[in-house]
Amino acid sequence: AKTPYVVPDDFFLWALDRYNNDPNVALTLTLTDIRSIHIRDTASRRLRMTEEASLDRPALLAAIWDANQVFGPAKIGVDDSASGLSADLEIFGDGRFSPHVGRSYYQGTPPIDRQVFGRRLVLDVACNIIPGLLNAHVTDVAWVASRRSKFIADSKEALKKLL
Repeated sequence: AKTPYVVPDDFFLWALDRYNNDPNVALTLTLTDIRSIHIRDTASRRLRMTEEASLDRPALLAAIWDANQVFGPAKIGVDDSASGLSADLEIFGDGRFSPHVGRSYYQGTPPIDRQVFGRRLVLDVACNIIPGLLNAHVTDVAWVASRRSKFIADSKEALKKLL
């Protein structure tokens, strides 16, 4: 599916920071997982971090530290307390997304037909989760003021300790 939203350049870097340091990104949204993230540099070399995007992985720390890296797409988990949805999805920089039906569910609701569930999932992701995440990113004043540079500096220090 595709939304009318374009994901800002540093959205995925912001998501990594928030997932690892402060996952409650909005009043009703919590990042619960970053399972996979793609990273490429200016020479178009690609690195794909699979499993959890954890800050104890040297390749990820080096990519965060290197300003020439472009992050995304990413497979993420998000809880939306307003709808009760625990969504698992892949989000791309051009606004496309792919929800994973088998890993997503609504908390406290009885089982529903797979087709109905799929349509409801796509609508909730497109209308609530993605706009909510993007809004949280663009309104995160601390990210622009100091948190972004601190996250990069902290990654550099953590990498030095690992090597």
